[in-house]
Amino acid sequence: MAYAAEPPAADVDPGKVVELSAFHVESDADTPWLIARIGSTEVLSRCSPDQTATLINRYQRLNAMLAAIYPPTLQPEHDVPATLFIDDRHSNPATDALRRQQSGTTLVRALPGRLSNFHRWDQDSQAIHFVLSEFDDELRPLTITPAYLRYLLETRTPTLPRWFIEGLVTLHDTVVLPVPPVAEREGISDVVTVRQSWSKFPYDKVTVQPFTWQGHEETRQMLALFKRTSRSTGRFQLPDSFPFLPLAKLFRTNALSDLTSAEAAIFPYQSALLIRWALDPNQSPVQSGATATKPTAAALWQFVADHATDPDATRQFSTVFGASMTQIETRLKDYLPFACLDSATFALQPPDSADLAAPTLRSATAQEVSLIKGRFERLETIYIRTALPELTADFAARARGTLQRPNQVDRPPPAQLAELGLLEIDLGNLAAARPLLVEAAQAHVVHPRVYLELARLDYEQLRKSKIDWTNPPPEVARLEEILRIGAEQRPALPDTFQLLFDLWLQHNRPPTPREILLLQRGPQLFPRHFRIIYAAALLQTTHGNPAQARQLLTQSLPLFPAGPEHARLVQLQQALDSTAKN
Repeated sequence: MAYAAEPPAADVDPGKVVELSAFHVESDADTPWLIARIGSTEVLSRCSPDQTATLINRYQRLNAMLAAIYPPTLQPEHDVPATLFIDDRHSNPATDALRRQQSGTTLVRALPGRLSNFHRWDQDSQAIHFVLSEFDDELRPLTITPAYLRYLLETRTPTLPRWFIEGLVTLHDTVVLPVPPVAEREGISDVVTVRQSWSKFPYDKVTVQPFTWQGHEETRQMLALFKRTSRSTGRFQLPDSFPFLPLAKLFRTNALSDLTSAEAAIFPYQSALLIRWALDPNQSPVQSGATATKPTAAALWQFVADHATDPDATRQFSTVFGASMTQIETRLKDYLPFACLDSATFALQPPDSADLAAPTLRSATAQEVSLIKGRFERLETIYIRTALPELTADFAARARGTLQRPNQVDRPPPAQLAELGLLEIDLGNLAAARPLLVEAAQAHVVHPRVYLELARLDYEQLRKSKIDWTNPPPEVARLEEILRIGAEQRPALPDTFQLLFDLWLQHNRPPTPREILLLQRGPQLFPRHFRIIYAAALLQTTHGNPAQARQLLTQSLPLFPAGPEHARLVQLQQALDSTAKN
């Protein structure tokens, strides 16, 4: 979430650097830990109380600024708390040994960094690890990284539309969200003014700089075209031939691969321009005879929320924006040249940081450290398994040891068993994973992926046993219950709904009221997931609701471009229409 440490040496391929935190290779025996809960985030720190409170304050202020361009109502919600680690440890001989290890051209680095962050995640968990080193005059302010922003956008449920994801990530390139750096050395005040290029951007304000259209050269060419056209027509406008995607197509696009290369080049920038326009407090000039007013940020957020659950954006567009797509498209094109001018910078003020609640810090119990730190080490093991497989066993052993540490004799509690079970799943040790997941699920742990992975294991066993689906054994009902529990936790996982719907398709038992709600909820959460949409339509038809099935297909078809998935949806729709006529 913060700026990372320095780049690798010039002779190292940046794409082949594996960054490891010293957090994993140093002993934490006899190290005091502090813990706090800030909203949906758990903070685990082994810094001083003052340092911990300062960084929590910066974290809160960053989230407040982020909310000005990406409101909390559109951000992902997880029942498993996010984790923020705060650590001030430097490298030691063990760290240095890891740093020197080479794998071909891959450099393994355990970076203390000035203010480094290591963000790790899976389907329902995430953790951020900050490493604080001694303060120096070059310490940069904290801010939101593009990778972290994309993570938030991509993991939200219901799924956000592609145009909003790509647009906000692209707009972020011209947005500055700084908060003061963190002073660590004794004698330096809490808030430190760092005199560098960042000083022109006020802390705790979102500064939106002039827009860039595809690139600096492309922006220059666009502005030159704008001036020539304005001189020849007497109106401040771009020519009608200027390449711009129809908004209807922009909103229907589910993936950049659905577009031509020329359209794909425009797509993220036009999407970013729409978001910027709604955020801009200044009224842009009305050109080209357009009469539509500028949309507000509130209208944009409402449209994005509606679009996330209802694929047919055209239906609610005029209601939310108060104008047709054609009118808004014309105004947006008129806005583009003005957004790229040097004078186009504007600032957004988030909620007053003075209103942020001070954290309540206390000493963490050994079990809390085991669970939270062990979850992070499990997530790091996933990263290592992909980035540097030869170190996987070492990291997996450390994660197991951390999760079992406070329980040398007794069985670990269910929350730790859940993490241990997921660790074994991640490592491919399915036989070892199942009893751990079973015990965690029986204790009703809150962890959506636990129920999905256990259901996958049990489904595979049922599939191999070749059961009679016309008279399914009790194991099927238990499997369905496992999936239902997982589907009702946050975030809902698409694979959970897909497997549940596949099970229902294999037997003809009428759905219960609770199952009907899930049958409706799956397509609402994942309107762009073909297998969920197709299975839901089949199930609605099978259980005597062909009208709902036809409505679902009509609503979903615009999101699936020409191809095999589109053809199958059309074929099912035609079959339902034919049946209805007969």
